[in-house]
Amino acid sequence: MPWVPQLLSGLFTENDLIDPKTFRIMCDAVAAVANNLEMPEIEGECVGPQKIYKSLTRLMMDLGEAMVRCDGVETYLATSLFLFLAAEEICSHLKESDQIVLRSVVAAFLRNYVASLLLVESIDSQTQP
Repeated sequence: MPWVPQLLSGLFTENDLIDPKTFRIMCDAVAAVANNLEMPEIEGECVGPQKIYKSLTRLMMDLGEAMVRCDGVETYLATSLFLFLAAEEICSHLKESDQIVLRSVVAAFLRNYVASLLLVESIDSQTQP
């Protein structure tokens, strides 16, 4: 899904920043969706879709935990970006009706990443001589 409209939907504010504990709850919800994805095994594949979805489920849970434990700005930004990318991958495998529900969460992840990046850039530009 093209995410540009989500970025252009309004100005970035502190409301786009997500509390790490809320992040974890959202990640667990996305992981639950990924855990319930069912795809038939395809012959000749080394790793079947079910194993991929299980890995995505675990990744979302781990990233949610990582958000709570981030100890630096770079780590926070990288983890935020990975969260968006993993959630977007999960969303892309859903039926259209299920995608509608998850799109707002994925968009929130993206807006959090961009708002965080803009905040860091703003602070950096103010502290540079």
